[in-house]
Amino acid sequence: MIATFKVERVELEGAASSVVMYGKVQNGEIVRGMVLEIPFNNSFSMGCEIDEISHQESDVRIVIKTEDADEADFVASFNPVGETLNVVRQ
Repeated sequence: MIATFKVERVELEGAASSVVMYGKVQNGEIVRGMVLEIPFNNSFSMGCEIDEISHQESDVRIVIKTEDADEADFVASFNPVGETLNVVRQ
């Protein structure tokens, strides 16, 4: 683990082909190209590459681009709001 990110809100964006997560970095540093690990259940997590990241004071916006709206819906369906996710190098 390189960093952790606490998710406060999840939205679909750009004709629903991107998943946007808003929250706060708990520790470490997060940069474009790192992988956000989104838990699927107790034994599996999905790694999603961070395509864009922006900071506004302590608030962070992370964008994960997907192939299509169905994939974006799938990623957003994990609904990690309130969870602290691990971020690792690719």
